Amino acid sequence: MKKKLYYLSILMMLSGCFASNVKLIENNKIYPGMSKIQINSVFAYQSILENPLLPLSYKEYFQKENKEILSDDNDRNVYYVFRNVYKPVSCNWLYCNFGDGVLESTFYSYNAAVNFIKKTEKKKYIQKKTVKIEQNGKVQEISSNQDLEGLKKISKDYKDGKITEQEFEQKKAEILK
Repeated sequence: MKKKLYYLSILMMLSGCFASNVKLIENNKIYPGMSKIQINSVFAYQSILENPLLPLSYKEYFQKENKEILSDDNDRNVYYVFRNVYKPVSCNWLYCNFGDGVLESTFYSYNAAVNFIKKTEKKKYIQKKTVKIEQNGKVQEISSNQDLEGLKKISKDYKDGKITEQEFEQKKAEILK
């Protein structure tokens, strides 16, 4: 009876070793927000052959972005992107120091993972709107949003007949100073 339990437990462990990393993601056993230690635990019991935290697996650290890409050594069919990485994975022949960081996203191609890292780190610049006003041969450029709103308001007031042409010109001159 003990032998049967022993063999049954070995069979169960081995059957778990052949689970696909794609299936682990699809079944939410691996999900964003997990630490590297948590992910290693899932792979230890489910799919040891596709563990991205083994010494020979693929590792790339993006220091400027504080992100890291990990993938298994064999198929490389899933790329794991970690954020808040200040100490990347470092391995010797026997074991790995997982460093820090949490799983941000998973990708099925290397290019998609790299594009995600580069795209999320691009700074968003506010584009200033400018308007050129030409009057009597003079061209003035307005770039302040406040000035643009002021010009729109007095323009609308003039069209609606709320102010005279003289008042419009006076207010416009004040804005364009």
